[in-house]
Amino acid sequence: MSASTLLGAFRRDWAASLSVRFSAAPRAWKEADRISRYLSGYLRGALTDRHPELTVRHATADLSYAVNELLENAVKYVDGGELGIEVGFDARHVLLNQSTLSNAAAAKRYQQRMSAMLNSDPTELIVRMVELRVELGNTEGSGLGLLSLMADYGAELAFEFKTVAPGMQRITTQAHLPLRI
Repeated sequence: MSASTLLGAFRRDWAASLSVRFSAAPRAWKEADRISRYLSGYLRGALTDRHPELTVRHATADLSYAVNELLENAVKYVDGGELGIEVGFDARHVLLNQSTLSNAAAAKRYQQRMSAMLNSDPTELIVRMVELRVELGNTEGSGLGLLSLMADYGAELAFEFKTVAPGMQRITTQAHLPLRI
């Protein structure tokens, strides 16, 4: 029962410096900003120790934004269980994994959206999504946060959709965020 589908350049060759799991309570979306600021502050020292040329502002702000977007996105698709976030570093990137459980139908819709996003120009998609949202007056589930990570922060995204039980999938969103040195 462990069939999985990968989208993008999903990496398994790194180790997390920090791994956090928490209950996927309904308030999680409202707490994503607070959690992301805490994690980025916690990791600031490790990041700037490895890369003294980084400004604390860039290290903290970029990491906080990325974690916040991944958590907010995960809460939209969570189906009970827990949310997880892992953060690590290599010579040129902050590496993030965010995972959650989702029902198979929601995971399939998300997989289709993410596949289309990865096969498009993020800047063009941002313009199209903004125009569509203005026209429809709806901003829920726009994907603008992930697109912004790609277009504005140079992040490379990858996804793993893994069947863990009948009708349930673990979705792992991975972001490789370049360090702005």
